[in-house]
Amino acid sequence: MNNQKFKQIKEINGFPYNRLNEVWTIDEVNEEYKILKNGCLRLGVNDNEFKEFFDYVENNPTNTQCLFTNVELKEEIKVIKNGVATIVILSDGTKGVSKCLPEDEYDAEKGYEIALTKAKIKRLNKQLKKLIK
Repeated sequence: MNNQKFKQIKEINGFPYNRLNEVWTIDEVNEEYKILKNGCLRLGVNDNEFKEFFDYVENNPTNTQCLFTNVELKEEIKVIKNGVATIVILSDGTKGVSKCLPEDEYDAEKGYEIALTKAKIKRLNKQLKKLIK
């Protein structure tokens, strides 16, 4: 079962990093839990939770979109993965983009963090320009 891919189909209450419609990989299975991995995130779920929140996928799609609420920012964020690029769109429309270099291995979580940081910086720069005027 390790390395099989499953798509998150339902938000898990209390889990701050829900990745609806994104693919998680089975990283480890023990008597109590299946450990799923998405980028550098790991999540342990029991059999009932696994059946409720995840669906099997044949192949890992290279282009995906998801919408989730970032607990830190308290806003909905749209995340688009397109090949080795990650795009984050904040609730006010501000965008941040990260791209993986050809010689690097794509890491979805790192791509998300870089794109989110770039979007937040753009938003802050816009706010600063308004204050300076």
